Amino acid sequence: MDVAGKAKKQAWMLMLVVFLLGGVTGGAVDRFWFLKQQAPSTRSRGERGPGRMMEHLTRELNLTEEQSAAVKTIFANMRKEFPPSRINECPGLKESREKSRAHIRAILTPEQQKKYDEFNAKRDAEMQERDRKEETKAEEKK
Repeated sequence: MDVAGKAKKQAWMLMLVVFLLGGVTGGAVDRFWFLKQQAPSTRSRGERGPGRMMEHLTRELNLTEEQSAAVKTIFANMRKEFPPSRINECPGLKESREKSRAHIRAILTPEQQKKYDEFNAKRDAEMQERDRKEETKAEEKK
């Protein structure tokens, strides 16, 4: 094999290796991105609503079947009173939330009540922080 043929073969082999490495890298990045998107703990504007709340309460408070059913009923009643499309325009939302929390708290054991109170305090703080950030962004746009 002459020098030109050997150089041509090496060039083709180099291109093949670069192509394969690109494919492997692209696949790895795609898989990483997919897994990141599917992560169950997507707290930043991830899945929201009563389903997620039920899962969290059931897991964190170890709710019994009866307690879970009662909490679902309380959430359903609140959603009838304040459908998601009207939440921002409803002045009685805070009172309704407190009433629902009191009903949920009433069906919990003392241990569960303590955890539930801690959870609500943390959630209220997160909501206040989110609202503060949204107000700041709105003011910056003006």
